[in-house]
Amino acid sequence: MDMALKRGTKWALALAIVIVFGGGGTYLFMNKTERPAAAQQQESTVAVKKGNVRLSVSGTSQFQTQSIQNITSPAAGTIRTMKLTRSMPVKKGDILVQISSYQVEENLKNGQNTLQTLQKDLADLQKQQQSLKIVAPMSGKLALTGNLDVGSTVNKTTKIGTVSTNTSLTVKLSYALEEALQLKPGDPIDLTIAAFALTKTGKVQTIGKETRADASGNRLVDVEIAIDNDGTLDAGMDVSGTALLNGREIKSKANAKLEYVKSTAFLADTSGAISELLHKSGDIVKAGEVIAIVVNDTLQDSISAKKESVDRQEAAVKESQLRVDELTLRAPFDGVFSTDFANQRINVLANFQPGANVKIGDMFGAVTSFDVMTLPIQVDELDIQSMKPGLKAEVRVDSFAGRVFQGELAQVSTVGVTSNGVTYYDAIVAVPNRDQQLKYGMTGTAEILIQDKKDVLTLPVEALQIQRGNVSVTVKHADGTKESVPIKLGVRSKTSVEVVEGLKEGDQVVVPTRQRAQNGTQQQIDQLRQQFQQGGIPAGVAPGGGGAPAGGGGNAPGGAGAAGGGAANRGGR
Repeated sequence: MDMALKRGTKWALALAIVIVFGGGGTYLFMNKTERPAAAQQQESTVAVKKGNVRLSVSGTSQFQTQSIQNITSPAAGTIRTMKLTRSMPVKKGDILVQISSYQVEENLKNGQNTLQTLQKDLADLQKQQQSLKIVAPMSGKLALTGNLDVGSTVNKTTKIGTVSTNTSLTVKLSYALEEALQLKPGDPIDLTIAAFALTKTGKVQTIGKETRADASGNRLVDVEIAIDNDGTLDAGMDVSGTALLNGREIKSKANAKLEYVKSTAFLADTSGAISELLHKSGDIVKAGEVIAIVVNDTLQDSISAKKESVDRQEAAVKESQLRVDELTLRAPFDGVFSTDFANQRINVLANFQPGANVKIGDMFGAVTSFDVMTLPIQVDELDIQSMKPGLKAEVRVDSFAGRVFQGELAQVSTVGVTSNGVTYYDAIVAVPNRDQQLKYGMTGTAEILIQDKKDVLTLPVEALQIQRGNVSVTVKHADGTKESVPIKLGVRSKTSVEVVEGLKEGDQVVVPTRQRAQNGTQQQIDQLRQQFQQGGIPAGVAPGGGGAPAGGGGNAPGGAGAAGGGAANRGGR
């Protein structure tokens, strides 16, 4: 607790004890109407007048910054780049230090490789699931593998069959070089199917460039011929070709077999057992048409398990990537970097040059913003209910005599600290520092304004009389007579109260003067503090949010007890 709080606590509690034990019989302890002989009294009067009543709580401490972040090494490694100087302005996102850590970077690399493998395995399983229905890869004539049947076990590489385009066929026939050179693409060729004595007309597609010799030494060239299939032709048929050149027939030197223009073999691409075969060899199928159906009872479980592995690994890689990203230290906000937060006497950066080794947690300094300063003060538990964020505060700084800085209550802690039987809570006052004159560590005193009423009727607290929950004063009239007048109170401070009902400006009110008694016992002091904590006086006595101090003991002049200031560290003007 700062000295101002200690002085305020002692003063208010001592005043209250004097009131209770020295002011004639009290409601709290004695509840007697007669005046004890020990409290020999004199009296004076005070006029009810208009003034200001301020209810506030104050405390003294050292300024801190609202925004501050330490710049430390996130891992053991080697400094790659160092862009810090002992004191320098920074902008949010500026690169400050880059660290290379083999372990951190290797963890990311290994994690990424593992993730790629798991993702590939998952994609393979999902493809197998999609391939449980085996479909034709293209339109054409189907030829199934010979031993394939319902119940057959297949795996990803099992060949299911072949689909061939049968709308046109092709054949390569050999012609003598000198005759072949007279042909050109598009020339008609009559193809004779030997087994059926059938002739169809095709067209020259290409004429080969390479020559070869037959048994007689004649040079031959292959001529590729295409023929449309009207349904009577098929691959494997022997054919010969005849062309008509300048009224003269030229014939191929040998027969050759018709071939499909395009054939595509397809695999199972999944594993399991064939439950249905929907086509047989020789069927004409369309692209995408289902050929067979495969069942696999464990495939879905394998996919689910693999997905979980992928999810876990993705989270691990994300975490590893975050660790790598953290190796590049950036300014968290606009402000100033300073090594003073690490060591005020030496420049710690001298030990952290590029190439130097660092340990996890090595501190380079801190980035802070001086735009808003904070002043943490301690608030007595009796005042904690009045502390609400947003309350205005006036701050006085030892270094700037006579100047008042404006601030406001930013937050109040919810966990108290007990010292000497009294619990205190930290209240943080935020003070704008636009001209940057307030420095870290300067001493300041903050006065948090709870209520501040101006131009209201006021009385000193010593004039109040309290008996059985009622507040009254003794009014002295011009003719010298006295009258006990009940009043209602508003705002109170340590020295004065607001009168909201019962008196008018100029009324003369008796203020008794009393001889102090000895201090009360610790038990009585604790009882008095408990009464203050619970509101000072019964509810309803102090309308408007104010509260009358404890004490009192009779309606007759000189029989009342003077009031205290409320909470121990509460101030007022």
